[in-house]
Amino acid sequence: MTVKKSLNKRAANRIILLVTVLIMVSSLVPVTHAALDIFSALKLFGIAYVVDLCNEEINDFINTITFNRGLEKLAVTKVVPIISVGTGAYVGAAQVTGPAHLVNKVQAVGQIEADIFGGLRAKALVPLDSKNPFQGLRRVEQVGVSAIIDVTIETPSVSVHTPPATSPTPKPTPVPVPTPQPIPAPAPVPVPTPPQYDQPIPTPFPTPVEPSEPWAVRKWPALGYAIFSTGDITLRGNNLKIYGRIRSNDDCDVLGNNIVISGGIYAYDSISQFGNNRNYTSRVPSRLSLPDIKWNDWQRWANRSFRGNLTLQTGAPLDGIITVDGDLTLDGYLQGGGVIVVKGDVKITRRGSGAPHGLVIWAENNVFIQEANADVRAAIISKRDITISGSNVKVTGLLAGRNITISGNNAEITPDLWNLELIPSNLL
Repeated sequence: MTVKKSLNKRAANRIILLVTVLIMVSSLVPVTHAALDIFSALKLFGIAYVVDLCNEEINDFINTITFNRGLEKLAVTKVVPIISVGTGAYVGAAQVTGPAHLVNKVQAVGQIEADIFGGLRAKALVPLDSKNPFQGLRRVEQVGVSAIIDVTIETPSVSVHTPPATSPTPKPTPVPVPTPQPIPAPAPVPVPTPPQYDQPIPTPFPTPVEPSEPWAVRKWPALGYAIFSTGDITLRGNNLKIYGRIRSNDDCDVLGNNIVISGGIYAYDSISQFGNNRNYTSRVPSRLSLPDIKWNDWQRWANRSFRGNLTLQTGAPLDGIITVDGDLTLDGYLQGGGVIVVKGDVKITRRGSGAPHGLVIWAENNVFIQEANADVRAAIISKRDITISGSNVKVTGLLAGRNITISGNNAEITPDLWNLELIPSNLL
């Protein structure tokens, strides 16, 4: 036991002497950390052997020259080997510092290297809880590296100098130099396929997942879109969001800015997008048609019929089918649910319209939503044109007509096709 302790002290004294000389020389060059190059000593004894043999002596010496002695209450230090896991295979020793229970977990410091732009090379020192980096890098948090002792082991062998016979220092057993193992290449990342014919591009907001189609959509596919036009679709407003597909039998022009159509744009003729709009577009090979209004049949099936113009305000009852032989003004939410068939124009005020059990508005003439902040919850079908000119208009349902124009800002169209279930099958 006495012989081993004496050998430890003598080996430490030789290393400390070499470190002292190198520090005196390197003190002429300013550095940002206490870097100690004891290449000769580490080659002579081997990294693991020297660190295990002289851990405490090297640690105390570094604390002395870096003025850390007397600060043990704030943090503890420890010397461990450096294991390179990057290219170049550098091996050395490092002093780590931190809380005692975390420093005790550190078994080595991993040196990670990487080439970055401009021919520069980056190195990172990471405290690890294992001496084998190929089993996975497990970092010990809250522990830092306070000093390093650099030595490269790129040569295939290490020469061991035999001391003179009179030398009191014994000849250590050569330590084999570990051969760095190659790091397996990462698995290739699959490249997503580009959008196909009817596959809309991703949008900044999620597309609502719609259930299976109502029977009316299966019979009349034109009713399966958020907006459908037998003529042209013109979108002039800014910040318009349509959470579904739109389709035109003729042209579709997207003229405003920040218009997002989550389901894409489909048209038989031309599609034009201006400004910063980048929605998915697709030309379709055929035109679709809307069902005709069978006015006489609707009147026979109506629960109530009105001659002339009609205004329905908030709280007005709606149970079943109502026919209006004139113009209709909707000024608020109704009670019940049903279908309103109008022979003239339809105007919806800023109070909006809707019904708790659903609402379908079917007009032979034009439909206007001209006032701001209108909230409309209905499926709107028109034989003529549909115009939305008010700002902040929200429509939950669908818009289907001849020419459809949206010029108000901040409009939102959310498809809800299930209002169509209110239409009797014999009238569609």
